[in-house]
Amino acid sequence: MPWLRVTLNISRDEIENCENLLLEQGAISVSLENNDSEAVLEPELGKTPFWKSVKLTALFAGSVNRSNLKAMLTDCFYSNTFTFKLIDDKNWLDEHKKNSQAIAFNNRLCICPSWITPPKDVPAILKIDPGLAFGTGEHSTTSLCLERLSEIPLGSKYIVDFGCGSGILALAALKLDAKKALGIDIDPQALAASKKNAQINNLDQALELALPEDSKTTDWLGKADIVIANILANPIKKLATTLLNMLNPDGTLILSGILEAQASEIISHYHRFLSLEQKKTKNGWVLLQGKVDN
Repeated sequence: MPWLRVTLNISRDEIENCENLLLEQGAISVSLENNDSEAVLEPELGKTPFWKSVKLTALFAGSVNRSNLKAMLTDCFYSNTFTFKLIDDKNWLDEHKKNSQAIAFNNRLCICPSWITPPKDVPAILKIDPGLAFGTGEHSTTSLCLERLSEIPLGSKYIVDFGCGSGILALAALKLDAKKALGIDIDPQALAASKKNAQINNLDQALELALPEDSKTTDWLGKADIVIANILANPIKKLATTLLNMLNPDGTLILSGILEAQASEIISHYHRFLSLEQKKTKNGWVLLQGKVDN
């Protein structure tokens, strides 16, 4: 089935209105890219950063009424900035599949797309396909976390994955014999993706999911053996108390999504709570780990 890709160049102030209008017209996805040279630093927790000028791309089913869509965009003053292009679903999907591969970690864990036959010599196989939520094992920060989890004995342990995205870290821990896992994310779409991936891997009975505000009242407080957060440095700083309150007295904190240049700042910020050390680096990113100082 062909798809219609609509591209618009808009200002930061037009984003919300334009996105809502496109979704109302049946867009199945909307993505944003920087359209100028302005750098965007990390946002406040729960907020989305935007550039002054934005390239917005929306994807529609090829059967969408293009005349109505053009009329709507024209009425909303986007008439001089949008382009339509039909793209073939088969071409990009097949190309993606050709470039995909199974990724193994320490010969204990393998992240494998559903269309690839997993290796026979790796005991823990987690099937994850690319989707709307972050986390397929390919990004350096996710890879660092998966590699670290594959090095730690996880039998019978309770794991919290804060900022779970696709659920990949929580599900990987369960595949590596963790007893229970809790995935937390601010995005309901991420929680839905995590639930779907848990069902695909027959792990839905061992995985709990929650929004951050709901996690504050769960029975996981003070119970987790490992809390892992693969997010960004600024939220990691703001969430220090939240993350540490979920750990049991002998628990381990694992942090990623941190640039090498930010590592010392995070270590210093957490110093009054626990001693963090840099365990791994990859492509300019670091993984920090520490245990609560008793």
